[in-house]
This record gives sequence, structure tokens and C-alpha cells, in this order.
Amino acid sequence: MKQQRPSPIRGFHPMMLPGIMGLVLLGAMIYYLILNQQSQTLLKEIKAVQAKLEEARGHLQALEEWERVRGSDFIWTLSRWVPLFQNPLEARLKLEGRILDIFREVRALEPSVEWKSPAGEKGIAQARLVAKGLFPSYEALLKWLGELEEGTPPVIPTSIEIRKEGARLRVSTGLALYFRVEHGTL
Repeated sequence: MKQQRPSPIRGFHPMMLPGIMGLVLLGAMIYYLILNQQSQTLLKEIKAVQAKLEEARGHLQALEEWERVRGSDFIWTLSRWVPLFQNPLEARLKLEGRILDIFREVRALEPSVEWKSPAGEKGIAQARLVAKGLFPSYEALLKWLGELEEGTPPVIPTSIEIRKEGARLRVSTGLALYFRVEHGTL
């Protein structure tokens, strides 16, 4: 008796199975590569969006900082550079007092401030002063000049005369500063 082989399924040959499996495997690999490429593209886009988001956050923080600075009495306000006084006498007293206070801070001896007539009738006036004092050292003189320029309002040295008297320095300084007066004439 002859051995019978199992009958193949109609149209299916047993040698086709490895070919079909190979095609399925090849299709799965191609599908994987396509998905991998798409995920890489999406990751790049996500990183680009995150970079733009960080940049936008930086701009937002800068804007918030600017709003905070703008809301405060910052150095760019007009009152910092050109203060407003009620009348000329108040301007003279406050400005001379500020200069004399700085003299005291640096321990200068014999401080004096001579007020020259301010120029201008309305709006912004320029005051000319001559400040004299006896400074203990060059360091004290430089500190005094720095405090004048950095204070409110800034006082601008226009001339300086220094004479050595023993261990001390006798200084005569021409100063200019600007201010506004609300009432009265200069």
C-alpha cells in the first residue's frame, strides 16, 4: 500500500509558507521603519516647539521685569534727573543741604556752598554752585565727587581747583545741576 500524503490545501503548496512568512516579516520591518521615522520627526518638532516655548518664556520674563521696573520709581524718571520743587527757596535749601550732607559723609572740614544765580525763568533751571571744603585725602575727594554724580539729582562737576595744605586738600569745585520750580520765578 502506498502511503498517502496529506492533501495540500487547495492552491497552497507547503514550500510557499517560508516565502509568505518572509514577506510578512519584510512588511513588518518596513512598517517599523516608517513609524520610527515619523516618531523621530515628531520628536524634532516637539524639541523645536519646546525651544520656542522657552524663548517665549524668556521674553515674557523680560516683559514682566520691564513692567516691574516701569511701575517703580526708576532711574529713568524725570524726577530723578530734574527734581520738582515748590519754590526757588526750597530748591536752594534742599540742594545745598544735600551737598553739605555729602561733605559730612566724607569727613571734609570747612564745607561751604555758594549759590550762583540759576539760569532760566520757567521750566528747567540750571543752578551753578561753588562748593569748597578741606578734604583729608584724595580718596575722600573722589568719594565726594562720586556721591555727587550718583545721587538724586545728579550734580555735575564743571571745574575743580585743588591746593595741597599739609596732609589735607583744599578744594574749590564748580557744580551744575538742573531742577524745576512749580511756583515762583527763579
